[in-house]
Amino acid sequence: MLIFISYTVIFIIFDDIDRNYMNFLDEPSERNLLLFALVVTILLGTLLYRYAKRMDYRIEKERERENEQERWKTRRQLTQNISHELKTPVSSILGYTETIINNPELSQEVKQQFIQR
Repeated sequence: MLIFISYTVIFIIFDDIDRNYMNFLDEPSERNLLLFALVVTILLGTLLYRYAKRMDYRIEKERERENEQERWKTRRQLTQNISHELKTPVSSILGYTETIINNPELSQEVKQQFIQR
């Protein structure tokens, strides 16, 4: 925005120099020139503002997407860790119960020992 204001001021200054030293054509009045520069500055400022808003929106959406991916990654890691931590005791319990079920000739004492573990 400052760049466009600077260009506008430079344009007005050089136009004034041209008008004082080189009167080739009838130039528009300073008021009209200033009004034109103001309108151009406002239009360019508006366009820059809209562009900045659009970029802010895109950046926000990108951050939301990255945060969502990070949440899913964390959930997946948590699920994998829980699954891994539960597999060992569950496998052990299944092993003991299958041994008891598949071997009916085991003594009552051994069965009781497996059940207690």
